[in-house]
Amino acid sequence: MPRVRREKIDAESQILHDVEQRKVAACAQQGFSHDLNVEGGKEVFLLSYVRPHRRVAKATLQTSCTSTIVGDKELGPGCCLVLVNQVLDGKAPLIRPLRDINTMDEALGHSIAWTRQQIQDDTTAAMVAPNQASPGQKG
Repeated sequence: MPRVRREKIDAESQILHDVEQRKVAACAQQGFSHDLNVEGGKEVFLLSYVRPHRRVAKATLQTSCTSTIVGDKELGPGCCLVLVNQVLDGKAPLIRPLRDINTMDEALGHSIAWTRQQIQDDTTAAMVAPNQASPGQKG
């Protein structure tokens, strides 16, 4: 009798393993494994989702795999998981509140979901905006 139970546990374990493998394969098929290799660990600015879009925090990209669970919900398409490292506007609301975390101040040190459209690469942050003259140029 214990042998039957062991086989059932093994079958359940195999099913769970297969489901996890399918999630990994799905992310790879959608090109997200490449994104993770390129973006994972990259420093970025988070922009507010209300106009005017301003920098509200500095963060580290963690993943863009749509099946990643953030606060009991899948990350979904067009979103990334980011770790908030520095807050620039503490009152800025989160795009997707997480448990009792609703503002950027509360999100400091936590991983949150943020839309890819509202993420600015740290390397482009140093560039001068087209409507601003750089030093030594006439505006």
